[in-house]
Amino acid sequence: MSRNRARNERMLRMVVFFLGIVFITIAAFYVLSMVMDPAGDQGLLVVICMVISLQISFLTAYVIMNSKKT
Repeated sequence: MSRNRARNERMLRMVVFFLGIVFITIAAFYVLSMVMDPAGDQGLLVVICMVISLQISFLTAYVIMNSKKT
């Protein structure tokens, strides 16, 4: 019973951590795209930045959560 609970708590921490990193990276890339503001972009830069930030967030959360194995 406690083994399943520990696994569920670990999964919950990973999801919360991942969502936090997603929010931070999307905000950072959004600010970056607003600062750059290329002419004729039509929002494509924002979409590309969101996709890149999701990939970075997943990779970061995966590496950090798997590096803490005891």
